Amino acid sequence: MTQITFKIPINRPGRRPASTPKPKVRQPRSPDRLARQLALAHHIERLIDSGDLRDYSHAAQVLGVTRARLSQIMDLLGLAVEKQEAILVGQGGGSERSIRSTVASFTEQISARKP
Repeated sequence: MTQITFKIPINRPGRRPASTPKPKVRQPRSPDRLARQLALAHHIERLIDSGDLRDYSHAAQVLGVTRARLSQIMDLLGLAVEKQEAILVGQGGGSERSIRSTVASFTEQISARKP
C-alpha cells in the first residue's frame, strides 16, 4: 500500500499566513492619461470642424466608445485654458473624475448666470 502525504494550508479569517507576501502598493495611473484624453478631445473637435466627422455621435462610433464616454472626454474642453495647459505639460494634478466635477460645477455656474 502506498501512502501519500501533503499539507493543506488552513487560513483563519482575519489572519494572514506568515509566508504570504505583503500586498503590492497600487501604482497611480500614468499622469499623462488625462493629457492624452484632453489632446484627443481637441483632435475630435478639429475633425468635426473640418467635416471629417459629422458630430459627436459619429465620433463615438468611429472611436468605438459610447456617446456618454465621448461626452465625458469632450467636457474637458470646458476647462479654463490655463488648466488645460497645465494638464498638457504634466502639471495638472488630480484624477479625471475630480476634473470632470470641476467642469460640471463650472458649467452649472455659467448656466445659472444666464437670464
